[in-house]
Amino acid sequence: MTISKQTTRLLAVIEALDNIKEVNGFQTTVLKVLRGVRSVEDFSGELPGLTVYKPLNENSMNVYGGTGSEMSINIWGFTKVEARVNDYSALDKLAADVELLLMSREYNVYLTETFIKSTSFYEGGVQDSFGFFNMQVVMRFDHELTDI
Repeated sequence: MTISKQTTRLLAVIEALDNIKEVNGFQTTVLKVLRGVRSVEDFSGELPGLTVYKPLNENSMNVYGGTGSEMSINIWGFTKVEARVNDYSALDKLAADVELLLMSREYNVYLTETFIKSTSFYEGGVQDSFGFFNMQVVMRFDHELTDI
């Protein structure tokens, strides 16, 4: 069974994110990377964790008669925060590590197709022991009309 160009790219991003480890020079060590829309409960206390899902792929005809695709990927990062003492450094470091990885030729084989569109944050409050971010990433690529 073949998989689509979209899925190939999505799986490459998921595999790359698993490299976010302090031993690889990052500021954090991600304990779990999941696919799909998940919540903090899906990590069973194994934080920091990342989840990746693909909400949209838009196609248009390019100037060469092929198809230009723009695939959206959302990366959610969950980590512990210490709101009571105003410490959100773990969340900041996790977001920075994901950005660094996505913009690295070493880890992202689709670097030239990748654009970080936006990142929104929930920094948690005194009632929450975690914070998370939603990073919206766009990957653009051209392909033949018969390919997906």
